Amino acid sequence: MVIPPNKPFKIMPVLLFVLALSLSYGFAKEATEVKKGKVIINGHVQLAKSSSKVISLIYSQLSASPTRLSAILDSTGYFQFEFDILHPHDITLRYEKGTVLLYVRPLDSLYVQFNSANFQQNQYPDFVVSGKNAQTSKDILSYRLFNKLKHFEPAPAHKSTEEYVAAIGRRIATEDSLLALFNLKFQPTEAFKVWAKKDIIYRNANYLVDFEYHHSMQKTTFEGVLYDTNVFPVNDTEAIVSSWYQYHLWQYATNKYIQRDSVIQGLLKEQKKGEAYRAVLKKIMATEKPGIGRDIVCYQILYMLSEEANDVFRELMKNSKVYVSTKELTSILNEKMTKDDKHAKYHISFFKSDSKEEKEIVGDFMNGLIAKHKGKIIYLDFWATWCGPCRSEVPHAIDLHNQYKNQPIVFVNLCLLSDREAWKNAIEKQKIAGENYFFDKDQSELLKSRLKLEGFPTYMIISKEGQIINRQAPRPSSGNTIKTVLSKLLE
Repeated sequence: MVIPPNKPFKIMPVLLFVLALSLSYGFAKEATEVKKGKVIINGHVQLAKSSSKVISLIYSQLSASPTRLSAILDSTGYFQFEFDILHPHDITLRYEKGTVLLYVRPLDSLYVQFNSANFQQNQYPDFVVSGKNAQTSKDILSYRLFNKLKHFEPAPAHKSTEEYVAAIGRRIATEDSLLALFNLKFQPTEAFKVWAKKDIIYRNANYLVDFEYHHSMQKTTFEGVLYDTNVFPVNDTEAIVSSWYQYHLWQYATNKYIQRDSVIQGLLKEQKKGEAYRAVLKKIMATEKPGIGRDIVCYQILYMLSEEANDVFRELMKNSKVYVSTKELTSILNEKMTKDDKHAKYHISFFKSDSKEEKEIVGDFMNGLIAKHKGKIIYLDFWATWCGPCRSEVPHAIDLHNQYKNQPIVFVNLCLLSDREAWKNAIEKQKIAGENYFFDKDQSELLKSRLKLEGFPTYMIISKEGQIINRQAPRPSSGNTIKTVLSKLLE
């Protein structure tokens, strides 16, 4: 082999380095930029006679909970979703028992094809995807199939905080090693490499809330730092590509600045929400470093208040530029500010079925419920049989039901995404009070999408006039908090 002259030979590595640096910078900027853009997901399902008619899509808007959409397949199995996102990240398609993870950027358009039989049998079924940036989605599927690690779920019992966090840290290290092997063998896209690295960290960070829940159920306390920022960084600009990052930030902020702060807890018990959340935001601004993490945390709190305490939200928004500097996030908050207060109340007809197909699946249940209990307050409980927190609310719900037994309040329990026999057994064994309704999978998906349910349990209150006046009502276990709300409505 003939070696070129020294000068060109020495320049070549420098040029390659500069080129690589510029390419990686361009990708990093694109991957971490918060900028709204439309995404279109078209697809086709090869149907069988017993196939579900409903497909769901879950994506991030950087709020505390994901956004869920549902679509009804047409007679040929075709479906389409069109929605806006703020940043590149993974979205989830759910159909039957299977899930599809797709990686999308603003302005992307993808076409997805799969066989319904595969989705009835497998959690991670095969699918075909084409369109802009489709290769990263293909890499995600390949990685999910490549990952043969046993299911991980750290047991919080008899562990100190440090031991529990260390167990999660070891799991992250194990998955990192597997990812390195995958990258070497498959040579995936740079977008995949960043996504997978961050997804490993923040997906496992989701187990931290289990430690909190364990101690809450045992009525015990724990010492030490659970949300260790050395293991789970808060201000990680690249991490927005993983949908788990936003959930971690919410859990981190509520744990540190609300749940474990005795002063804030005292203010909330005294119903001084405005004073409490002003103090929370002030402390976040003083404690957290400037960056995307702090912006998202403040945005999530303000967004939550816009849904649950609109008057507090409007007061705090007078200083919104102090709390949130990301342009797209402030724009969303400002849009919420410009809406009339009446928009916080949804007349039940807003949720009526739009199509013949939807009426066949779910009917006009909510309208029927209002007609049945005209002139009464309705306290709605959306739950699932497999949901631990839902079951723990039952004794409190029974007490609440008994207290308002002779009042014009109806307690309605809607069981979603559950087994019908398990639902019947739960009602009988736990003596669940009130009216009980069961929704099958298709009905559940449509109702969750229509009512924008973010998880279980969720409680809502419908006024005597047939309006949903509280979409995040206090739980039965909140004691005097929910009693105060209901008693005021009875006045």
